Amino acid sequence: YVARLPFDHPLNAWSFWNGSSWSENINEIKPVASSPSSSTTVSKIKNKYVMFTAEFSLGCDGGKNIYASTSDHIEGPFSEPKVIYTINDTVQGHYPFFYLPIAHPDCINNKNELLVHYSINGYEPCLINCRDNKLDPEYYRPKANRVPLNLLGINN
Repeated sequence: YVARLPFDHPLNAWSFWNGSSWSENINEIKPVASSPSSSTTVSKIKNKYVMFTAEFSLGCDGGKNIYASTSDHIEGPFSEPKVIYTINDTVQGHYPFFYLPIAHPDCINNKNELLVHYSINGYEPCLINCRDNKLDPEYYRPKANRVPLNLLGINN
């Protein structure tokens, strides 16, 4: 869903995308894209809007892929989600619960790669995260990867 508000008066009336135009009636709002999970963010990267999402999981081995969908407009339509990265954070063959891929458009390197980070949140119930009241810091932390812009359909 997409909503907009006055930048200098955020408490004033918002408007909502209804599939063809902006409306002040929230009951008319329509989705602009679908996603495999609720762990979704949208960023403007150069000339495209890119929606990042992760496979839905609530525990270990629930998913390992990060997806992206693109659009020329914030109102969509967005392309079908495609895998842009498969996490490699395994412990004893298990993938962690992970979430919230976030792009950093200000961190495009000289190879035209975008920095995208995500958070891992442990390997339970597959592995024990806490032993003797101590957590392994590797089991709960932000991670990052570089994604080539051309993989996202963004021209250099």
